[in-house]
Amino acid sequence: TGENRLSEGVFGLSALLSTSERFAFQLDGTLANAKKSHMDDDGTKLSSINDTRVAATFYSAKGLTSLTAYANLPTGKTKLDEEEYTVAYTVADNSRKFLVRRFGQGLDIGAQGMVHPKAGNLAFHLGAGYMLKGKFQARKDDAEKYKFGDEISAMAGLGYQKDKVAF
Repeated sequence: TGENRLSEGVFGLSALLSTSERFAFQLDGTLANAKKSHMDDDGTKLSSINDTRVAATFYSAKGLTSLTAYANLPTGKTKLDEEEYTVAYTVADNSRKFLVRRFGQGLDIGAQGMVHPKAGNLAFHLGAGYMLKGKFQARKDDAEKYKFGDEISAMAGLGYQKDKVAF
């Protein structure tokens, strides 16, 4: 009984380096702090950098297709104690719509391909991808490692570019 509170603070960092019109490299990371408390207690906190994503993209000569290879590196916190695991489990609930829903998992590798047909200033982006998920130990006391199922994705988007401004 009583009121439970759940809060999350997030600081993200993303870097993109285009070495030419045909190659781009990307690095993404997030620092997250989640806190679960009940009534007036101090609560339990979980602070960690998330897993870090590195990606390399190759674009065809006219930019009509692209192929991206990426890895999610296991830099986030795993092997949580029971209180930290309770916070992580609560934040992971999709109905709560938190920006960071996972802290650390195993090495994930994947690839995605896209086509980018253009019509005037408009570009359409359609693609598919596959990610092989790695194993990780969620709790300190777990005897075995956990593995999520691999992921298949479909993507679609629309872009507008005029001169050097793009949306």
